[in-house]
Amino acid sequence: MGEQGPRNWGEPGAVARAIEAGALDDELPAIAAAINARWAEHARLRVERALKHITVGTRVAIGAEAQPKYLRGMTGEVHEIDGEVAVICLGAPVGKFKSGHVRCPAELLVPLET
Repeated sequence: MGEQGPRNWGEPGAVARAIEAGALDDELPAIAAAINARWAEHARLRVERALKHITVGTRVAIGAEAQPKYLRGMTGEVHEIDGEVAVICLGAPVGKFKSGHVRCPAELLVPLET
């Protein structure tokens, strides 16, 4: 099915190349499960790190990955935290956000020094 013999897994890209070459076809379900679990843990850790620096009242800027794009760089104050999402009060209506309040994933927020 794939190549046999010793592999240097420490070499950058070795695992990806082995997968692409079909050398790990019998292991694909386990590899996929491990990647999905690690990806979920990575996302959880990103949110956890973000929430350590954000509380109600924190002044923040909306980060460069936000959608819609016109929100990127906008600043406001955290009004509420609901799980992994913060409600930001921008102080004025912006685009489709007529109330001036935007729900934004905490990991996209950059705390500002006051």
